[in-house]
Amino acid sequence: INGVDLLMEMHSGIHHSFVTRNKWKELGKPSLEPIKFGVIGPFSIHTTMLMGTFMADVQYGQWMSRLLLVVANVSNYEWPNVMGRCWLSSLNVDWNKVINPFSVDFREETE
Repeated sequence: INGVDLLMEMHSGIHHSFVTRNKWKELGKPSLEPIKFGVIGPFSIHTTMLMGTFMADVQYGQWMSRLLLVVANVSNYEWPNVMGRCWLSSLNVDWNKVINPFSVDFREETE
């Protein structure tokens, strides 16, 4: 994202993708647009303030696009960086490799 490698937790129960304020700073503090919803609590009953959104340059393998990213006013220790549903359909991910990263031919082991 914006030229920085970023590990994100995939969360199909959340619509938007989020990064923490620490990661936003690491991404170069891109200018933020106001956000319509200012408070959210996707991982627990606790809520947090959202700082804003920006259009992120996202690269996954050879695929590149600009996607909306929400910045949460929390530290990396409070929340993970999260990839929500809106990115899942946009990324050209081989879901078979994600779900089953190892291909084992059991016939070889029994011969």
